Amino acid sequence: MTKARTAEASTEALRARVQEAQAVKVDPQRTVRAWLQQVEPELRRAVPRGVDAARIVRLALTEIRRNPQLALCTRDSLLGAVMWSAQLGLEIGAPLGQSFIVPYRNHGTLEAQWVLGYTGALALIYRSPRVRDIYVGTVREGDLFTYRRGIEDVLVHEPAGFDETRPVTAYYLMVRFQDGGHYIAVMTPAEIERRRKKALRGAPRSGAWLEWPEEMERKTLVRAHYRYLPMDVQTQRAFAADEAILRPAAPDAEDDGIVTVTPAVEVLDETAAPHEVAPAVQAPENPPATKAQSPHEALKVQFGRLGLGGRAIAACLEPFGVIEVSALKTEQAQELSSLLSGVAEGAGQAEVVALVRSHAGGA
Repeated sequence: MTKARTAEASTEALRARVQEAQAVKVDPQRTVRAWLQQVEPELRRAVPRGVDAARIVRLALTEIRRNPQLALCTRDSLLGAVMWSAQLGLEIGAPLGQSFIVPYRNHGTLEAQWVLGYTGALALIYRSPRVRDIYVGTVREGDLFTYRRGIEDVLVHEPAGFDETRPVTAYYLMVRFQDGGHYIAVMTPAEIERRRKKALRGAPRSGAWLEWPEEMERKTLVRAHYRYLPMDVQTQRAFAADEAILRPAAPDAEDDGIVTVTPAVEVLDETAAPHEVAPAVQAPENPPATKAQSPHEALKVQFGRLGLGGRAIAACLEPFGVIEVSALKTEQAQELSSLLSGVAEGAGQAEVVALVRSHAGGA
């Protein structure tokens, strides 16, 4: 009973402070929009000549409006993805679909992941002066298809019609080189599915794999064989960085300014409704305190204990001018962790946000 009365008193005290605090709405998209426009000059210096940095920023903002969860991603991962598309000269999102930026959850943290589009993959291969043309074909049930390997490979495909609803039986890649040579590869949908499951650790199809299955399967074929085609180092790195998290390198880096990080991630369904937010990070109930736990880690535990989602956490951090817990000063993280430790579980997210903002305003 004593514990229950203490929790009730804590909740009542919290509500009393909330009534005194002025609620301020935080728009993560507006914050990220202002930040991207602020870093546009830096982006302009990093991209190759002829690439319009302002257009890249506009395309990135369009993607953020299409998928609001991108506004909750860490800024370094978002900037890394935008910079990489710009450096490759690939447009972000529709209508060309050369590259995409997708929110992924990496150990509880939302990060932006760079994804190479099917048309972007073909565009990169076409840049090689040794490539004459490239074609990715789809074989459907009822088609006449012959493929023989040897000193002189033979591939013959005679479609039985133009009905694209017929099941796919195979995909093939044909690349012809300027010197008269060629490269041919064939994969079945079953082989492609095995690759997809291995890459995504057995996760079911979602997002683009459900919306554009054949385009994703063609891209998988190209991606599986790109290393056998003539291309420069940057193009090879572009394929290697597909579906990875990218971050800007240190200013004195001798490379192209991008660091590739491939984490263990959980895919967020990019087909979710715009108002849906990624679920809150679940922390162990009453986790044991250890000397190794930093104030920032302790604060993350409190956020998880109170069930705060991405938007609520962003609202809590906004008064401090940061969007990541790790960017807080040590004393700030310690104060917030101590403040939230006195809040009973079950308190509303709006109440917790108002408490934090009230504390920040009086600090």
